[in-house]
Amino acid sequence: MAALEAVVQGKKRLILVTLHRREEEETMRSVYEAIEASRCPGYTFVVPLHPNRIAAAAPKEVCARDARFLCVPPQGYAETQWLLKMSEFILTDSGGLQEESTWYGVPTVVFRRKTERPEAAIAGLSLLTGHDAATI
Repeated sequence: MAALEAVVQGKKRLILVTLHRREEEETMRSVYEAIEASRCPGYTFVVPLHPNRIAAAAPKEVCARDARFLCVPPQGYAETQWLLKMSEFILTDSGGLQEESTWYGVPTVVFRRKTERPEAAIAGLSLLTGHDAATI
């Protein structure tokens, strides 16, 4: 965990971004472009790269061109929990992170049309946007 902390040291406002669902591979690039187009001055988007090279391609592109994006290697459970705790927002398509983000009370934008974990949305902690750039 010390290595991850060293990488984000000095970065004040973190947003954790994870996109990995195979059924969304074709829309990942547009989702990252929509995130990149957002007006979030002062934030750092921390993007753990997924081991799947297809899922890692779009974030690598955005990390190469936008200094607000910080690509990091895939993270273990403890590091992911630390990122969840330290983030002001979470942007994800992960069912597990939707659930775990509620533990920390971190607002979460879910890039899915529907979810098997509606409790967070009902409680007002998450927002389902799908992956349409205009909606995001």
